[in-house]
Amino acid sequence: MGSKKISSRDNSSRLSECRRCKILTDSFNYWLDKTSRGKYEGGDAAWEETKLKSYSRSEVRLVEIQEGLCSDLKTHQDQCYTIAEETEQILEKWWFHEDPTSTDLYTWLCIENLQHCCPISHFGDACTPCLKDMDNKVCSGHGRCDGDGTRKGNGTCILGCVNHVMNPVMGAVVMGQILVKNATQVGN
Repeated sequence: MGSKKISSRDNSSRLSECRRCKILTDSFNYWLDKTSRGKYEGGDAAWEETKLKSYSRSEVRLVEIQEGLCSDLKTHQDQCYTIAEETEQILEKWWFHEDPTSTDLYTWLCIENLQHCCPISHFGDACTPCLKDMDNKVCSGHGRCDGDGTRKGNGTCILGCVNHVMNPVMGAVVMGQILVKNATQVGN
């Protein structure tokens, strides 16, 4: 991979906790890929390979990732460095004790542990499922759920500047004067 920088939005604005966490995990994954050479380099590489555990989950590799963390960003570096420092120990816990093939870092860190984000098509403090129609489309495929993927929002369907509200009693999405029938809530 080249020295491509991960782009994020305007650096002057304060990012949400979820966005900060997402930027951190994106940067971590960028450096995870950059350090994927698969073996120790320099020093006594043969001794390291026989005496130390695999490079792929080694402390050496984690340190290399942490040293590069957030430096790949064009914007929001300060906010990324802050959350990287705040989460250093929990990142080490993931690195040494979790199976990266079973849970990706974003899910494990941002959704499950820090609880800054929700899975896609969920919103709010409790990660409530967004309302879906009978075809399993959020907002009947005409918008997005307010707070989708974050611990914020109220689940209201948003389309451009127009809000569409799910009426749970009627089981329909009300869009201005138009009533879309057969809408239901799919969730837990």
